[in-house]
Amino acid sequence: MTRSDFYLISKTPRILFAQYKGKAQRLSNEFPHTVEEVIVGRRGVKGQRIVTTFRNAKGEIIERSFDYPRKPLRNVVYTHSDHVIGEEEYVKSTTRKEYSIPRTILKTYKEFQQALNEIRAKTFLWTHNKTETNHLSENINTGEKILSRTSIINMENIGKQIHRFVEFPHVLGGKIKKYITKFLYFEVDNASGKVLQDSIFSDGIKFHRGDQFLQFRAYDIDGVKEPATRKFMHDRKVDKLGVTVDTQYIPADDEEKTRLAACFFPSTGSVSFNMLHKPKSKTAVIGTARHEVEHIWHYLLDARNGGHEDGTWQATMFQQFGPIKNKTLQQEANKCTDAIENYVEFTKDYQAYLRNYIEAEAHREGRLTREKYDRQGEKLRQSLPHIPKELL
Repeated sequence: MTRSDFYLISKTPRILFAQYKGKAQRLSNEFPHTVEEVIVGRRGVKGQRIVTTFRNAKGEIIERSFDYPRKPLRNVVYTHSDHVIGEEEYVKSTTRKEYSIPRTILKTYKEFQQALNEIRAKTFLWTHNKTETNHLSENINTGEKILSRTSIINMENIGKQIHRFVEFPHVLGGKIKKYITKFLYFEVDNASGKVLQDSIFSDGIKFHRGDQFLQFRAYDIDGVKEPATRKFMHDRKVDKLGVTVDTQYIPADDEEKTRLAACFFPSTGSVSFNMLHKPKSKTAVIGTARHEVEHIWHYLLDARNGGHEDGTWQATMFQQFGPIKNKTLQQEANKCTDAIENYVEFTKDYQAYLRNYIEAEAHREGRLTREKYDRQGEKLRQSLPHIPKELL
């Protein structure tokens, strides 16, 4: 045995999470059912490597923690979903999100952990390094298996992301049926959020060259919420107003917990996505994000029209921009203010809610964006038919 070889120190068999006494950090919002832990050492090296695995009631991994000496703490959070394509194809999709945090700030993170947990900001101070989703499809009749993969690697040191789409060779009866591998690669600039056109490389995958949403196609449904919202804020020219994006919001109202997708809070200036609401498709999230961004514009006009209270985001907007001087813009602001003063919650009267001016405008923008997203992504969906369409 050489000095570089690892050896097993201990292995904790799978136990109920309630019995777990370890100190591994957890980032997943899903509560574990069982946990297991492996500790290994290395000859001639101080410290131990601890790998902790958390599973749900089905036995699926929901999180894995890697605690290695003198290295950043690393956690991988897993989510699982099942899909059906047509009448013959079953797809199991597994998303892995990798995070890391330097040990130099781990103490600070732990000091704020209790407060952070209360607002569900578990990944605060953690770096999101990579998102990867494996789509394993199987033909129910023939048994043919196809693995497709989407991934996003964050390269913060060079200010960009790397996006990849791969469809691997098909397998039937344990043997490769088709040797052709499909591949799409491109880079996204972190500052602008735009695809770097010179970086695009594809082999066997067709896509709309003018796809305005290409940078969102590799995201999972939850992961696309913030980047899509920020893109639409930039397009609507409301990205310099200090608006935040909260993807961990939980409504206090019981009916809203299941029905509300997202909302904009003009008091705090926050686009908040209900984490309890499970969108059926990425298209739905795209439309919701555009809908809420239109409300930022509505409440900005209302603020400049005098609709604000001290200490609120709207008050800050009034101080920054002052009253409206353009007559046409003033007419638009008056419509927004009137709609806000006579607003009816969707839980009270859904039809009255839909007729409200700001809701009618926001729904229209959301619908047009959804239609454009679906239309421009059709070629990519046809090229990658074994990835569920609702995820592309």
